[in-house]
Parts: sequence; structure tokens; C-alpha cells
Amino acid sequence: LMDFMNYKRDLKTIAIFRTDRIGEVVLSTVAVDILKKKFPQASIIFFTSEYSAPILSNREDVDEVVKLKPFDKGKIFRQAWNLAKIIKDRNCDMIFVLNTHKVIHLAGFLARVPLRYGYDRKWGGLLTHRVKDRRDEAKKHELEYNWTFFQELDLLSEKAQPALHIQEGMVEMVRDVLDEHGLDQKKPLIVIHPCASNFLKCWSREKYVELIRQLSQFHCQLILVGEEKEYDAIADIIVDSGCKAVNAAGLFRLEELAALLKISRLFIGNDSGPMHMAAALGTPVIAIFSKKALGSNPLRWRPWGDGHVIFHELYGEKPCQLKNFSGYYVAKDSINSQDVLDLLEIYL
Repeated sequence: LMDFMNYKRDLKTIAIFRTDRIGEVVLSTVAVDILKKKFPQASIIFFTSEYSAPILSNREDVDEVVKLKPFDKGKIFRQAWNLAKIIKDRNCDMIFVLNTHKVIHLAGFLARVPLRYGYDRKWGGLLTHRVKDRRDEAKKHELEYNWTFFQELDLLSEKAQPALHIQEGMVEMVRDVLDEHGLDQKKPLIVIHPCASNFLKCWSREKYVELIRQLSQFHCQLILVGEEKEYDAIADIIVDSGCKAVNAAGLFRLEELAALLKISRLFIGNDSGPMHMAAALGTPVIAIFSKKALGSNPLRWRPWGDGHVIFHELYGEKPCQLKNFSGYYVAKDSINSQDVLDLLEIYL
């Protein structure tokens, strides 16, 4: 690999690309810390999706967040040309493509960025430096794969941790919203997220109904979060439970959701972006993994950090080995609400 030391003095602008979902972007925030530590004089530009952009907000070490719309598979060259103009206008000296994409690889090439780093997939030959992409093997956590990426490029001097930066005053604003919805903030707040970007990741609605029914017996306040389009589905869960809970689907913007998670006692939900947000904020997580695919197992996508609880519905598969995990890991053919409640006393 090329000697980075030759570029330290003249390097001015670094672009990071991670244009997919919230959880992936949360775990990729470490790229900012890693690169800023190696090249402290360089400006950092982070290219991401419109809905994931707030993850990077309020970071003093990110000079600009560029929001990109989803790429159209049928217009690769036109989109790459347009993206190349955006990259070229920012005089990028170095780009890091953390989620492989033909459009991004081609755009970096067309923009003539001197140093282009990424994985050896999806026209990876257009990059100047490539790392073998082993993430689909799911043999370790996604964060560890991020560390490995920079380690193979001889850039990893410290294993940075995912982090979210909450805007000043945001917590107070969220507390005001909770007051408006009649929540007693003297009681522990539990955030429940019964949704996910992929419905195969979702624990059954019947089990969430039963869980909420049983949780209502505890001295706590329940708030269910999700996107606006999930409002009716969440409302049905609350109605079927026959219990008092706040339906906050579509109520909070992403940066406001981060503030909500920060002040919560506990997060319960599926493998999802909010799960990774809660973990990055230091909020304990009870995560329920229901998708069968190898690439979606908790070895790769569990909430990062200590003190979390992971339930894995195996469907007859052997449990994956969670090395160096200090929380509770329960692998069964079927997880029920009582399994979750049995561990709830840890947090309440």
C-alpha cells in the first residue's frame, strides 16, 4: 500500500462515503475519529443518505455532511458523472468508500481523486487501493470489520468507538414533548421499537402486544417509536395490549430520537438503526434477533458495548458464538415475552 506519510503535509480534504442505513452509519462514525487522528489538519466531508445524515450532525470534527438520494440502478453513468462534479468541487484528496457501490467508485475515478480506498467489489478496480471484503462471512462484529478495513490500510492507531453527538437543548425539548403526552418522567422510561427496515427482522406483533401488557405492571413509562408510516401498526399493538403507552411513530426527527434514547432507562426492539443508536449513546438494550440469514446474525449486528441483552430466535440453527460479549445472550427456537421479562429486573 502507498505510504501515507508522503501525503500528510499536503492533504487537505478527506471524503467518507457511507450511504446506506442508520445502523451502518452509526457504526461507521468511527471512520471520522480514525482519520482525524491520523490526519488532524484535513477537513472531513461525510457523504451519506438523507435520512441518515442527522447521525453526523453536531460533530465539530465533520466539516460538511453531503446528503445523497438513493441511486437508481439504471442510470449508473449519469449519476456517477453528477456525483463526480460534487466531489471535484470539494477538491477531495482522498476518499474512503465504506459501502461498496458502482456509482461511488466510478464517481471517484471520474473526479480524479488521487487516493481512493474501498473494498474489492462492484467495480473495485476503479479504486487505487482495495481491501478484501469479508463482511458477508459474519464472523465478527460490523464495527470490528470497520477497524480491520483501516488496519489493513495501516491507518488504525486506536480502536475508536461509535458515538452520537446530541445538540445542546435537544434533551430539554424532548422532555417538553414527553410532558405534553402525559408521561411521568419521574418513572423509568422504556423505549420500544417494534419495527425494522426489513420485516423479516421483526419479532411478531403478538409478542410485542403481550410484552407491553406485562410491562404495564411495572413502575415505568412506555413509549413506542417508529416511522410515520408505521403509526397505524403501532397503534394497533397498543390497542390490542389494552395498556397505556405513547405512540411516537413519526413524532421525533432522528436527532430528537437520539435525545430520547439518551434519557431512557432501556431500549427494547428488533435489530435496527435505533438499536445501534441506543447502544452508541450508552443506553442498555434488549435486542431481539429474528432473521435467519447468516449476514443478519447478532455476531455481526448485535448492539455494541457492555451490559446489553441479546435474544436470538434460532429456528433450529446452532447459536453463533458471541466472543468477548459481557451481556446476556439467549438463543432459543422461539423467544416469548416472559423470556424478556425475566431479565428486565436488571434494569428496573
